[in-house]
Amino acid sequence: MAREVCVRLLSIFLIFALVISPVYLQAGAAALSGDPAVPCAIFVVVSDEASARPLEKSIDPLRQELLKSPSLAPLSPQAIDEKLRDNPQTTEGLLSRKGLALAYHRAKGQYYDFDFEGAKKTLDEALLKASGPGSEAVDRLGIIEVHLLYALLYRADNNESRALDYMREAARLDPTRVLSEYQYSPKTRELFEKAQGQVRSVAKSTLKVESDIGGASVWINGVLQGKTPLTLENFPEGRHDIVLVHEGMKTFYTTIDLHDSFRVQAPLKRDFRGRASSFVLRQENLPAVSDQIEMATLLGHFLDVPKIIFLSLEEFAWNKRVIARMIDVSYRVSYAPAVAQIENSQDAPYVMNVLAQKLIEDAKVSMGEDPGQFAERHQPEEVILLGSRDKKSILKKPIFWIITGAVVAGLGAGIGVAVGGGGSESPSSTSVSVSGPAPESP
Repeated sequence: MAREVCVRLLSIFLIFALVISPVYLQAGAAALSGDPAVPCAIFVVVSDEASARPLEKSIDPLRQELLKSPSLAPLSPQAIDEKLRDNPQTTEGLLSRKGLALAYHRAKGQYYDFDFEGAKKTLDEALLKASGPGSEAVDRLGIIEVHLLYALLYRADNNESRALDYMREAARLDPTRVLSEYQYSPKTRELFEKAQGQVRSVAKSTLKVESDIGGASVWINGVLQGKTPLTLENFPEGRHDIVLVHEGMKTFYTTIDLHDSFRVQAPLKRDFRGRASSFVLRQENLPAVSDQIEMATLLGHFLDVPKIIFLSLEEFAWNKRVIARMIDVSYRVSYAPAVAQIENSQDAPYVMNVLAQKLIEDAKVSMGEDPGQFAERHQPEEVILLGSRDKKSILKKPIFWIITGAVVAGLGAGIGVAVGGGGSESPSSTSVSVSGPAPESP
């Protein structure tokens, strides 16, 4: 009687396990194998001040819709602004398409494609423009990276002496620079250390930078050196570009020829216009899709996010439509834009939902499936490519976990039947004696 009760209870348990185990197994698999959300940043692209306000208001609703999905994790506008606004390389240079950042990244792409002469030509043209008549300090933001890239290009041509010249200039502009072992080879770092040793022997002077309003960030040759009042002793002599940034003030920049002791007194002027948000870009600076891809690539590197979303408003006839274009930073490729028509402000929540669903689906597209098709990534007619969708791993398919759960439950049932003797009484009785230590628990 006791055996029959045990067998029935075991059968009920096994039936329960047969039904429930696949659910728990699948849930566990989802938790273990689920892909993390992809960080991204949303920027608005405006043609005039009138369109800036409604688009800025649209960022948060779109962001909230995207956060409902596990695919994308957009940064807040405040986080973007905090990372970009105090860096003149972005606010005064990149976002206004000034400075050398754009040319540097173009040349870097050519370097990776082994087009060394093309990369040199790109840098030559950019430097000629940045150092020509009418140029200002802001036009040369990023100069140190340019010199280091020149050095790599000449090293690739086995011209060590020219490479050393450019490294020496980079070391003069930033005496504290250390080359990362992850970005530069041991021989390149060794050559740069040699250049730094030569720079230590050049004339040094004391540089003082002051402003009528203290606390301004001092950027020298694109490198943050501290806040005013600032004194730098034993600083290499020669030409240096100085930029001062202070909240609520116009950016101050000047170029000096440092010799002996030099003092820079910066009269900061209040900016009554207010500083524009770092996540607002001008349409005139991004006329083509290729320009947007180039800008997104640089912003992605600055913010350390793999995807950038540009939100813009376009008018046609009496209607308006909102366009959301997502760009993959790694492959420098644009997804097909998400477009939704909007007639009045009441349509905004619905429109943001439509755009978000399209962006979420795009985030599932694998750009690495066939990288060769993105080779002409700067040609507008070639960049609107979608790649192919990721194939689901078998570990993420429900049927796999249902079958696994059934097998586990079936094995349990088999063991139960074996232990219970199939649920029938046996007329004979067998006594088994077991000696030795008890087995360990699994």
